[in-house]
Amino acid sequence: MDLVGNRVVVLGGGVGGVAAAVRLAGKFEVTLVSKSDFVYYADIPKLFFEGLDASKAVWPLGRLESAGIKLMRGSVTNIDAANRVVRLAEGERAIEYDQLVVALGANVDAKPHLWSTEGLNLFMEEFTKSANRRVVVCVEGTPYRCPPAPFDVAHRLASHLERLGRKPESVTVIHPEKHPLAGIGLHVYEAVMESMSRVGVNVIGGFQLREVNWDRGVLTSESGEKVSFDLLHLIPKHTPPQPISQSELAAPNGWGSANRDLRSTKYDDVHLIGDTVAPTLGLPMAGFLALYGADSVASKLTGSQPRLTPEASCPVEASTNSIIPLCDFNPKLQGKPLPECTVARVDQRFMRFFRDLTRTKFLNEIGLS
Repeated sequence: MDLVGNRVVVLGGGVGGVAAAVRLAGKFEVTLVSKSDFVYYADIPKLFFEGLDASKAVWPLGRLESAGIKLMRGSVTNIDAANRVVRLAEGERAIEYDQLVVALGANVDAKPHLWSTEGLNLFMEEFTKSANRRVVVCVEGTPYRCPPAPFDVAHRLASHLERLGRKPESVTVIHPEKHPLAGIGLHVYEAVMESMSRVGVNVIGGFQLREVNWDRGVLTSESGEKVSFDLLHLIPKHTPPQPISQSELAAPNGWGSANRDLRSTKYDDVHLIGDTVAPTLGLPMAGFLALYGADSVASKLTGSQPRLTPEASCPVEASTNSIIPLCDFNPKLQGKPLPECTVARVDQRFMRFFRDLTRTKFLNEIGLS
């Protein structure tokens, strides 16, 4: 790909943005725009279940400056792709670019959940004060990051409470889809349902959430169905970042609009990766797919061979009935309805090994190892 100009601006200091900046550093004049001074390298559920201090699971973005990456702290308010200008809220600053990589992720509301650090703090408050008899993990709506994760969190919550001597009377996963995960394969859905059944986790599908009554501990669906809870883990529907949804880069659904090579459908000098564009491409939101996007875009801009393929996994821990869906999303990017997924059935010992292995690989690909 011919590149006119040398200024590459990367928007977003998450794993996808950092990986793209690292891959492009030394070859172009790279500016990374982030609203935070650090990137989290540990998954949030790990922090909760292992009692880790969140401050010790971050990597300072300032270290990237030694690789020749210019860091700019700020919140993106506007992307003027026609004039190749990005505007930030702080001081109404404007940044010009020749190539733009958009990795702004998704908006995740601060509710009690393990999908963000803000959610973690709220969930810990609920966890401390609740009786925990009836535990509910509720998916408010789709899309959300890592589709199998609610089932993993449900069993890990039950196990965690039992270790603390607070074994719950019931654990339930509530999901808006009648057949959760069938979108990546009916066999994946069936495998997850079987695992949940064997460890006593109830699953209610097709529950369109209308209201949460925190005082009474009741969830109400659009059809009037009610589910009571003592401890609620509420996964919010993720929404597109405003700089994308209110720009020419948006698809009708508000998420980024890109071709299968991750270039904007309207501007060849704009590339969208990760959660920002996943719903439009029919992909799940997953860290490894964000890394794939970073690698794919960097390879095109540098004229090098890509190192990663669009593969992802999200383990579901369920004691001796644990499973790991392993999916290749190349077929989806080629226009086919489903990815190619296999389901590995593993025990808890292998699950711990797999989590450690994928975490190490993840750090290597980001460039933080």
